[in-house]
Amino acid sequence: MRVFFIISVMLSGVSANGMPDCSESDVFMTSTYGMLLSALLPINVSSPESDAQINFENGDYRLLGFGDYAGIKIPGSDYLDQNKICEYGVRILPGMTDAFESSEHRVLVEKIRIYIKKYNAYLLNRLGIL
Repeated sequence: MRVFFIISVMLSGVSANGMPDCSESDVFMTSTYGMLLSALLPINVSSPESDAQINFENGDYRLLGFGDYAGIKIPGSDYLDQNKICEYGVRILPGMTDAFESSEHRVLVEKIRIYIKKYNAYLLNRLGIL
């Protein structure tokens, strides 16, 4: 299961400097079926809590993250033990950057950053971590 997490980070095209080292972790709570369902479902920017609830119910417990110039950011995970991050995993959203292609790109990135914070807060609460 750990291979899927590592591959998702590698495929994102972003340096994993901010990610914990999960290579020694034996526990991965997210189901691969849930991960596939999440990849197929669209993101509803106006309803991060609903998206998080659907993904949670499908067995996808991964937090959302994004890459920027300093590495991977996982909003809401500042106080989490690295083992918990490894246990649930991280889904990196592509296209999140600080090098915007247009003003529309910048607006969308800002909306998605807010979405990610709310999504992760809901998920952490459902996981009993908050």
